[in-house]
Amino acid sequence: MLVNVGYHGTNRPRGKQILKKKKMQISIGDDHYLGDGSYFFDDSFFSYKWCVDMFLNKYREITLTDEALAKYYLILQADINVEKDRVFDLTRTSIKAHYDVAYRSFLKKNKDSNRYKDKVISEGVVINYLFNTLNY
Repeated sequence: MLVNVGYHGTNRPRGKQILKKKKMQISIGDDHYLGDGSYFFDDSFFSYKWCVDMFLNKYREITLTDEALAKYYLILQADINVEKDRVFDLTRTSIKAHYDVAYRSFLKKNKDSNRYKDKVISEGVVINYLFNTLNY
């Protein structure tokens, strides 16, 4: 069992729902950076940076201050308990090799696809393909 502390940046209403229900909400769709799921960072700094980036993108008319950021976003800290073989770690050579093969295959099969022909293929699209189509 791998036990790790993770940090999840989210907007305040969603964060309150997660805390109330004690259950993560899964993000689904091709626009999510790493595919369907809930994202955690090992370092709280990156969750903070995510919140800042989202704030600056959404609330352009509001000056970024700690108070303004805290009004709209929060960071959750969680203990993550998972079997080590269930971690999809793209820094591991064997997993990255599978990802690269799937990426090339995905590009070849979908170059004429109406859904993807005008889009940059993100890591999330490929990861969803690995898990949802190839049952990785």
